[in-house]
Amino acid sequence: MITSAFTCTGPYAVLIMLGIKQVENRNMMPVPKKGRCAVGCSKSFCKEEFGEFVRWASANLAVEDFERLPSWGDVKDWPGKIVGCCDYEAGTDAAKGWNEGYPYWWTLSEVVSFDTPIPCRGNVGMWQM
Repeated sequence: MITSAFTCTGPYAVLIMLGIKQVENRNMMPVPKKGRCAVGCSKSFCKEEFGEFVRWASANLAVEDFERLPSWGDVKDWPGKIVGCCDYEAGTDAAKGWNEGYPYWWTLSEVVSFDTPIPCRGNVGMWQM
């Protein structure tokens, strides 16, 4: 059963759903050490932000990862919704070189994308469903 969720930026959600980014910053937030949680996409995610993300990704992702990116049409219904779920385990070691200076992270695995995103509450952070 999924009782918790975190909401992240649209580009971050895309990377998590594709399994390209497998860590999530949980610094300064009370969280269980492991479990299963939902992944939400922030309400602010828009076509312009997605375009900037695609430009960044073209210069920073491996070619095979860049080629897997969805189109805007595939993600335009994500803002403000839960887009998938995953297993998580808390720790202090950020995997895959994505440590952005935060000391506390979840390692994400077994990511599943939902066929249809579902509305969620909140815009950022961790919350109980």
